[in-house]
Amino acid sequence: MAGRQGGFTLIELMIVVAIIGVLAAIAVPRYQDYVARSETGSALATLKSSQVSIEESVLRGQTLSMTPNDAGFIGITDADVKMGTLTIPETNKDNTGVASVQIAFSTDASSSLSGDTIALNRSGDGTWSCTATVEAQYMPKACETAGSTPTSGS
Repeated sequence: MAGRQGGFTLIELMIVVAIIGVLAAIAVPRYQDYVARSETGSALATLKSSQVSIEESVLRGQTLSMTPNDAGFIGITDADVKMGTLTIPETNKDNTGVASVQIAFSTDASSSLSGDTIALNRSGDGTWSCTATVEAQYMPKACETAGSTPTSGS
C-alpha cells in the first residue's frame, strides 16, 4: 500500500485567505469607528472633569485659566489632553456667567476626528450644554447631536 501525503490543497488555502480578507475588510473600518467613538467619549469626560472647577470659578467671578495655582484654574491643563488641544475659547470676563472649554482634535486622534471640536459650555443662567463638530455617529451619548444638547444641569 502506498502512503498518501497529507496537507491542504491550493484551493483550500485560497478559500481560507479569501475568508480572512473578507473578515478584515469588515472588521478594520468597524474598529476605526469604535476608536473614534471612544476618543470623543474620552474628550467629553475630560471636559466634564473640569465642570465643577469652572462652576466655582464662574460663581466667584474669576477668569478661567489652564495654569495651576491661578485663581480660576479649571483643574486640567493642555498637557492632560493627549488627542488634541484644550482651549478656553470664551471666558466670563464680563461676569455674565458664560464659560466654555473645548478640545480641538489633532492628528493624534482618529483621522475621522482630525480638525473637529467638542466643547462643554455654561450659559449665563447656569445650564450646561455640549457642542461638537464631529459626525453624529461618533457623538457620545451625553452630547447626542451636533449642535447644542443639554448634558446636565448645575
